[in-house]
Amino acid sequence: MKRLARLATVLATFFAFQASVAINDIFDEEGDRISGEARPLVSGALERRELIGQAVVFSLTSLLLALNVKYSTFLFMVLALLL
Repeated sequence: MKRLARLATVLATFFAFQASVAINDIFDEEGDRISGEARPLVSGALERRELIGQAVVFSLTSLLLALNVKYSTFLFMVLALLL
């Protein structure tokens, strides 16, 4: 059982990280355009709506996995996503 909890915590952290990357891409589109970085929105690989959907799915996945571990893990993931 502890192995599954560890796996769920690692996966929750991974999905929280991916959500934060997507959120950063959404809010930093203009800066990425200026610096010439090949980010999904700047390069046209993804539309803003798709990236928002991706951020929502990753966030919810992270929170659901964390909630299955412990309530404190869930609260930690909420805090991580808000920062």
